[in-house]
Amino acid sequence: MPPLPCSSRYLSLGSREAIAEYFGLLDQSLCAADPGPFLSRYRSAFENLDQWTFHGVDRWLLSLVPYREAIARLGAVYERNFERYQRDVWPRERPALEEVAAFINGHYAGRDVIAHWESLTGLTWKFDRYEIVLCAAIKGGPNANSLGYERNLFYGGSDRVWMTQFVSHEVGTHILVDIGSEVMALGRYDYDYVYRALENLARFYNGIILGSEKLYPMPADYRADEFRALCARLLAERPGATPRDLLTEALDRTRS
Repeated sequence: MPPLPCSSRYLSLGSREAIAEYFGLLDQSLCAADPGPFLSRYRSAFENLDQWTFHGVDRWLLSLVPYREAIARLGAVYERNFERYQRDVWPRERPALEEVAAFINGHYAGRDVIAHWESLTGLTWKFDRYEIVLCAAIKGGPNANSLGYERNLFYGGSDRVWMTQFVSHEVGTHILVDIGSEVMALGRYDYDYVYRALENLARFYNGIILGSEKLYPMPADYRADEFRALCARLLAERPGATPRDLLTEALDRTRS
């Protein structure tokens, strides 16, 4: 899994011209408040992304209309610096990222973590692959970002123990995402509440998979330890409880 520049891994934007086309179509769609042309051009990639989100990519794009000018400026920065990045920055960053990639591949060699998640949850992984994209540029920013159902972006300088644990966590959030969508469709809970609960459910199952009592921390407002204890109690009371059962029960019982 040799790492490649992030833009190449996501939408195969491997040139300055491709970057210009991407941001040009995005600006056109935001200007007209019509995501059609943009989504049509990148349909296959966004179909994969749609399988990860609780709501359609088209709705998400329309929410960006107020930020059109800022996005256009950002696009100009990408376009202006793309070739310089390829020439001057990427050759310096690549060796360190290749080392991390080798570590992750070595850790998971012979471990079918997806099969373990399928067996534990009774759910089926939708793709024939799962890709970890490594990047140096997101240092200090959001980490473990989903780029679709089958792909995640990680900061290459992350703690390696945390990274091996959280790769498995992300497999969990992705295989569980349809459960989140089903629960959202009930109309009983808001998006942020379901999102946090789904992350907690993935962490609970990941603790079973990893056999670890000292899992990675979550933000304080996730109430992760409370959620984990509740799921453990529910599963002990009802050994046949499905992920959907645990999610809805936990959502109802943690309301405040």
